[in-house]
Amino acid sequence: MFDKRYQRGLNYLKKQFTHCQPNTIKGEWSVDYLYSEEVAQRIKKDFPDTKILICLRDPVERAHNHFLFQKQNSNIGHHHNFKDIILPNDKYKYLERGFYAKYIKKYLEFFPRENIYIMFFEDIKEKPLELIQSLYQFLGVDKNFIPSNLNKKSDYRDPDKFYSIFIQNIINKIIYLYKKSFLRKPLQILQFKKIMRFFAQLNTRNPEQKFGRLKTVDDSQNIIDKSLEKELKEKLLNDIEELEKMTGRNLTSWKN
Repeated sequence: MFDKRYQRGLNYLKKQFTHCQPNTIKGEWSVDYLYSEEVAQRIKKDFPDTKILICLRDPVERAHNHFLFQKQNSNIGHHHNFKDIILPNDKYKYLERGFYAKYIKKYLEFFPRENIYIMFFEDIKEKPLELIQSLYQFLGVDKNFIPSNLNKKSDYRDPDKFYSIFIQNIINKIIYLYKKSFLRKPLQILQFKKIMRFFAQLNTRNPEQKFGRLKTVDDSQNIIDKSLEKELKEKLLNDIEELEKMTGRNLTSWKN
């Protein structure tokens, strides 16, 4: 995914910011950059003075929400159980993505610590103004600016997102097979993926349409089993303690 875009060159990247005013700070984000083997090195090569922003949350909570998100969007079957997927082999790397210290070390190989700002999801919820002012100071911009949506909460797991989860599941599986197929290149010419996205959009509810609640995720899946939670935290313990030393942050709530 990253290779395909990166190989288009820096001119392609610059075109993504043509709407920005000159001489302003520009940036982009991805939930995958932290975990990529090449991204940190490429950023250093092309933009050596870049400031890196990393947002972290309780790794077990993050893993569980990742599971719910993929289930809600029918990227995994609705019969799946969180425990069976994450143990013993962590099939979708839900837990693996919570070993933050391990991945942050890769960025520290290329960037000085003062160029990396690590924030925590708990602070976004509990003290957003203080956090954003600290972030503005790190970036060197006006810290007195307050975004209008600072305290607005948004939930990406909309329970009424699709007309049919069954149809969405079929669309997702077809796209997955397309990515793995030897026919991918000729299908690209026919804009196959674009066509499938069109059907996916047809299967998405308009926010103004009211058809009643569509139950997509078993409510019992919204709570992590306590014994499973303890087991996962034990697996992450060493990495969390290393992250505490790295950031100076007390993360007892992540460990207990």
